[in-house]
Amino acid sequence: MKGNGIMAPLLPYVLAYAGGIALALPAADDFLPFHLLPLLMFVTSAALGFGKGRRSVLAWVMWLALPVLGAWNTLELPNDDREYILNQLQEGQPAELVGELDAAPLTYPDRTVYVLNLRHIRYDNGAGNVAGRARITLYAPAPPRFAVGDVLHIEKVKLKRPRNFKNPGRFDYRGYLATQGIDVMGGMSKPGDIEKQGEFQPSIGTRFRNDLLRRLLAPVDAHLPGDTGALLKAMVLGKKESLAEDILEAYRVTGLAHLMAVSGLHIGFVAGASFLAFRSLVFRMAWRWAPDLARSGATRVITALLCMVPVSLYLVLVGDKVSALRAGIMVFMILLAVLLNRQRNLFNALAAAALAILLWHPRALVDPGFQMSFLAVGFILFTAQRLALLDSDPIDRMGESKGLRHFLLGLPPSPNPEDWLPRDRLWVRVRAFVAGTFIVTLAATVGTLPALVYHFHRISVVGLALNLLLVPLASLAIPLALLLMTLSALVPALGAVLLFPVDVLFGVFLWIPRFFAGLPHMAAYVPSPPRIWIFLYGALWVGILIRLTWDPPRETKDLRLRRWMLNGGLAAAAGAVALLMLWPRFPERATDQLTVAVLDVGQGESIFIEFPNRQVMMVDGGGFYKDSLNIGRSVVAPFLWHRGIRTLDFMAATHSDQDHISGLESLLDLFPLRHFLDPYSGNPKAMGRRMIHLRDKALARDADAIPLRAGQALRIGEVILTPLHPDPDFLAGKTAPLQSRERNEFSLVFRLDYREFSILLTGDIGQEAEDYLLERGAPLNALFLQGPHHGSRYSNSLPFIRAVHPRAVLFSSGYLNWNRHPHPEILSRYRKEGAHTYRTDLEGAIVVTTDGYRHRVETHPDL
Repeated sequence: MKGNGIMAPLLPYVLAYAGGIALALPAADDFLPFHLLPLLMFVTSAALGFGKGRRSVLAWVMWLALPVLGAWNTLELPNDDREYILNQLQEGQPAELVGELDAAPLTYPDRTVYVLNLRHIRYDNGAGNVAGRARITLYAPAPPRFAVGDVLHIEKVKLKRPRNFKNPGRFDYRGYLATQGIDVMGGMSKPGDIEKQGEFQPSIGTRFRNDLLRRLLAPVDAHLPGDTGALLKAMVLGKKESLAEDILEAYRVTGLAHLMAVSGLHIGFVAGASFLAFRSLVFRMAWRWAPDLARSGATRVITALLCMVPVSLYLVLVGDKVSALRAGIMVFMILLAVLLNRQRNLFNALAAAALAILLWHPRALVDPGFQMSFLAVGFILFTAQRLALLDSDPIDRMGESKGLRHFLLGLPPSPNPEDWLPRDRLWVRVRAFVAGTFIVTLAATVGTLPALVYHFHRISVVGLALNLLLVPLASLAIPLALLLMTLSALVPALGAVLLFPVDVLFGVFLWIPRFFAGLPHMAAYVPSPPRIWIFLYGALWVGILIRLTWDPPRETKDLRLRRWMLNGGLAAAAGAVALLMLWPRFPERATDQLTVAVLDVGQGESIFIEFPNRQVMMVDGGGFYKDSLNIGRSVVAPFLWHRGIRTLDFMAATHSDQDHISGLESLLDLFPLRHFLDPYSGNPKAMGRRMIHLRDKALARDADAIPLRAGQALRIGEVILTPLHPDPDFLAGKTAPLQSRERNEFSLVFRLDYREFSILLTGDIGQEAEDYLLERGAPLNALFLQGPHHGSRYSNSLPFIRAVHPRAVLFSSGYLNWNRHPHPEILSRYRKEGAHTYRTDLEGAIVVTTDGYRHRVETHPDL
């Protein structure tokens, strides 16, 4: 592709191959529905590659074959090997494993993760050799006991296939593990169930990498314990597992988290520092020992060759991270261009890097790291290319353009550098550095904003300013840290002295993000705008750059009309981008649709309700044992943001159990809340400690408390919400301190009625509460029923089922949960009564949509 200085002949072929990948990936429809994303890639590829001029038959054959290759590489074809782990897997059954530890364990404060190449598996009904890769998590603090090269024996671990929380807007965790080659995963809590059985010989590359890491990190562990050493490992090597959560959060809030993801920035720092060091050294040595070699310019080639060594070693250290691989490929292509005395083509290098990574890992196409890495670099290159066109001299446009320098820097009084005063030279260098840093940082921020919004839903207010300050400092800190870590490994006795400057320097990287993260309103959570926003946003910034660099040779009436149309289009696009960013549900007007969604939150419960007047309500928020996963932040909130929601109108917790209430506490930190529904009138006996804390937190966030009384309806638009339980008599009947199962009987029960549609929501009530509701003659009959207590056999009594007489029952339960919810006996009982059953563990989120007369049930088993 040529035009306006951009040459990337590989780009059409990369787009064709990526289009084939997108066609085979269901996750691609998360960005554009109905396979529009691969279609757009194919059309763009054809326009760029074949829009002008004739192409050879070979070019056409390659263009047609690449999409087929992309789809074929992406499809998960069945593996018929009898020893393959998925062909022997008995999910939910305890197993004994023997496997090879070929990667260093990831040690977190509360858990350790082992990745094993499996050798042998034993179940109660048989044993055999096995092949595959397993990720085993030990949920207990434990000192490092095992190293690469150990053969481990693990007892009593339950293996299962990786799975996602199957809600619209979810993170594709299964796809993420697939890029790492993980076939199965399992968890355990007893360190004693893992023992070393023997040793094996890892590959030469694995041994070299782990030995190099061990030697480099030994002085860091010895002389930089605590937060400074942990931050050093994260920023230099991308090893974040030992970093405290408050530091990670500070970097997210301040928009500096990319400094911990080894990327092109880090590879560029190492390559740039190496080039500067080697260039001076090689030239001085050549000038002294071989002057003719220095005069010939060969020192530049020698320098490029030498730079490949530290860059290669750094790539080995950081491993196969997508962003590092992209940068490494680009750097090597540039260095090869120097070695071969060929013109450097950064656009083509970027396209080659994308093609290489997608050939290796096709699923990387939908990975946030891949997208952000290539968006950042691509937009930086495009911005630099457009600004370079400001030069009015067409001869200069053919080489190193002066236009960008004129635009950013201005010039001293004399155009001849030999006439410049020292202060002029200093001013030009300082202004060049500041302006270049600003342009690169701004371009990277603009380029990655869509990925930030759609994947992470968070924007830092101070990110641009702090990046201008800390990225240049990191360009010094990271190469210096690598150098001093190497010297400390070579001379351990001097480790404390050598690492002292690193301790001081990285102390700055600790203090500044923490300080700004502690200030209010430093970051904002944002919901996903409509998909058309991506096109408007991209068109806006490309148009702005074209407009800034548009300098026609002479003014004509036709050119004035084009300028007017371009300015008008940019203004309209800017208005639409701002409107849809601030108001993603525009136009937010009342409809006749009621939506009730039972979300997939594992073994817990979370129900989303959107009323016809567009107000929204959350009933419960799920929760994991000991908050091992922040279910509200990681699972429920992405679903809400995916629907463009930034404010919750109503919140209710059915009772105080962890698996219902924990996620709501997280949602209060992420979404403003208008009304908190309180069915207990502040009764601490019925509420429990967690419920009291949730209510107090909601009221502290300026939410209004709405007391609920059994039998007293609350009208929300046309929808009538009627609380049925607990009533004052039931509350008064319990006097002793309540156990968890007894508190389940206090669960909030209410019905929603909308025209001819009705649904009964029951929380975790047991048979005692069911009998009480039957005795009172509560209006239980409903079209839909949320199955009591996840389908427990201590609930869902036959008289209760017959009183409700539901057409369909919705169960929220975790995959292979130890309670066996919903219990097979209960499922059979409902089916015998003519009710259709839906369950989140098998079918994902269950979304019921109705206009009050007709209804539609949508499940998401394939997410």
